[in-house]
Amino acid sequence: MRQKRKGDLSPAELMMLTIGDVIKQLIEAHEQGKDIDLNKLLLWL
Repeated sequence: MRQKRKGDLSPAELMMLTIGDVIKQLIEAHEQGKDIDLNKLLLWL
């Protein structure tokens, strides 16, 4: 099965990728003991 390009993804699939990116950044910040501003993070997206 071939992978879809970002242009071929449904809105739901794109949302899942975005949520995954947010979670990844939150976990990385937590592991490094850093505070993270969710408002800035969401603006970055």
